[in-house]
Amino acid sequence: MEYRVSGYIYQNGRFINGTIEIDEGVVKTISHRVDGNADLKGIVIPKPHNAHVHLLDYIVKDMTEERDLIKLVAPPDGIKHKMLSKASREDLKYALNMAEELAKKLHIGIITEFRELGLLGVSLGKLSKNFRVLSRPRNIEEAREIIRISDGLNLSSISDVDYSFAEEISKIARSHGKMFAIHVSERIREDIKAILDLEPTFVVHMTVATREDIKEVAAEGIPVVVCPRSNAYFGLFPNVEAMIESGVRILLGTDNHMINSLNIFEEAEFLFKASKAFGQEVKAIEVVKMLFRDFNKDLSVEEGIKAEELLVIEDLRGIPELVVLN
Repeated sequence: MEYRVSGYIYQNGRFINGTIEIDEGVVKTISHRVDGNADLKGIVIPKPHNAHVHLLDYIVKDMTEERDLIKLVAPPDGIKHKMLSKASREDLKYALNMAEELAKKLHIGIITEFRELGLLGVSLGKLSKNFRVLSRPRNIEEAREIIRISDGLNLSSISDVDYSFAEEISKIARSHGKMFAIHVSERIREDIKAILDLEPTFVVHMTVATREDIKEVAAEGIPVVVCPRSNAYFGLFPNVEAMIESGVRILLGTDNHMINSLNIFEEAEFLFKASKAFGQEVKAIEVVKMLFRDFNKDLSVEEGIKAEELLVIEDLRGIPELVVLN
C-alpha cells in the first residue's frame, strides 16, 4: 500500500516542511514540498527513546509516600530494594509485562532499563528488541555470568560501592563490547574524574554536579540522561541550561516507575515548563532533540526507515492525536 504524509517532518534535529511517501511499510522518498492532497497531514516524528528507567520499581507503586531519596531508593536498605528482595518472580514479571503494555500504548521506540537483582533480574527476560537491559551485578562472579545475557551493566553510584568494584564492573562490560552506565551526583557531588576514569557509555542525573563537572563530561563526549520529574520529586533539579551551554549530549528518562509513568513526552513537557521555575532558559527545540536521541546517534525521519518506527501528530478538531504508521 502506498500513501503520503505531509506537514512538518523531524529530520536531523529540526523540523522541515515536506512530504514523505510510504510504500510497503518503508519510507521511500522525502520531498521538501507540502502536499495538500496527502493522505495524512501532521507532524512526523520518530518514536522517542526513554533512556533511563527502573521497570521493576512498579511493584512498589502506591505502597509508600516516602520522599527522602536515601530512604526510598538507595541500596541496599532503601524501601524499594527491600521490597524487590522479597518480591515473588510472578510479581516481578507482572511489573515487566505492565511496562511492555504501557510502552506500546505510549508509542515508545526504545527503552534503556537499569535492571536490579543481578542474575534473577536478568533471567526475567527482555520484553522486546527495543528494550535494553543493563543488569546490576551483586559481585564480580555474577557480573561475568550476566554480561553474556545482558545489554550491559549498571551501578547505582560510586558512593554505594567500593571503587575497585566499579572499576572491575566497567572493565567486564567494555571487554564484551557492551554498555556500562552509572548514576552520578544525584544527591551528593561525586568525583567526576573518578567517574570518567570508568569510561561509562553514559551517566544519569548529574543533579548536583558543578559547572566544571558538566564541562568535563562534555569534553569527554559522555552522554547524560536527565530525569527531571524524578529529581523534582526529591526536591532537586538538573542544571540543563549549563549542560546545553557546555555541549553535553542530553537524553531524557522517566527513572523510577513507582514515581513516574513511562510517558517520555510528559517528561519533556515537565522539563521545558519547570526549567523556568528553576531560573533556567531552555528552548523548546532543545528539549525536543532530547526525545529523539540514542547514545551515539540521533533519531530522524529518513528514507529507508520503517514506517512502524514513526509517529504522526495529527490535529483533529484542535485535539492532537498520535497516529502510528504502518
